[in-house]
Amino acid sequence: MRLLLASPRQGAAWVRLGFAAFAQQPIAFTGLFTAFLLLAVVLAIIPVLGSVLISMLPPFMTLVFMEATQRCQQHQQLSPTLIVQTLRQLPAHRGALLKLCILYAVAMFLVVTVAHWADGGAFERLMQDLPALQKNPVEFNQRLNDPQLVEGMLLLGGLMSLVSVLFWHAPALVCWGGQGCAQAIFSSSLACWRNKGAFLIYGLTWAALLLVMVVASSVLLAVLGQARWFPMWGMLLSLILSTVFYASLYFSLVDCIRIDPEPVNPMKA
Repeated sequence: MRLLLASPRQGAAWVRLGFAAFAQQPIAFTGLFTAFLLLAVVLAIIPVLGSVLISMLPPFMTLVFMEATQRCQQHQQLSPTLIVQTLRQLPAHRGALLKLCILYAVAMFLVVTVAHWADGGAFERLMQDLPALQKNPVEFNQRLNDPQLVEGMLLLGGLMSLVSVLFWHAPALVCWGGQGCAQAIFSSSLACWRNKGAFLIYGLTWAALLLVMVVASSVLLAVLGQARWFPMWGMLLSLILSTVFYASLYFSLVDCIRIDPEPVNPMKA
């Protein structure tokens, strides 16, 4: 394994390549993401343990999508069964991957706990009162402008970003690079830090893209007199962008870390 340096402009390229990969097999990629959503719904039925299992999913989901994107670059057909196939192909690394998922769940629990303490439970109360607040825009805006809520949300976002850095490349390093959990987390953190310029552009590109698409969609539906369809369109847009985001993770890996045998990167082919 060798750490690489990516230029800042590669951050925007990762987003573009994510869309390019998605465009090759949009139904397959969307089906894969939907399969994880359905899995989360099923797990949510299980009291207490279900919530724990759901919080353990993201590292595994990252690995599956990296595998999916790599296969897509090799012109292989994708399907939701890739979730099971990925587990079957990693007999030697399942234990390490499980430990990584557990560590991620613990980290996110601590993040949510700290944020809850910081905002005094304001966000939780907002979510509980959301159905009633949607009928009262004035009170809703007042609640959103609560300084304690804003501080808590900023802290939550910052801590979640930190956890993301620690685990960004870790699933691939554990399962493709054969590293232990601690070593993978360290290597992931170091790779992200060395390429912080690219990741900054990557994040800003996603933020700008999301803002533009939401505003453009709102304006277009309003002009057409179809504003009532915005919630449904918003859900579809969220599904597509979330899928593309996960499809783009592979490209951030191959530009930041070289794992032998090296995954395929079309930018270097």
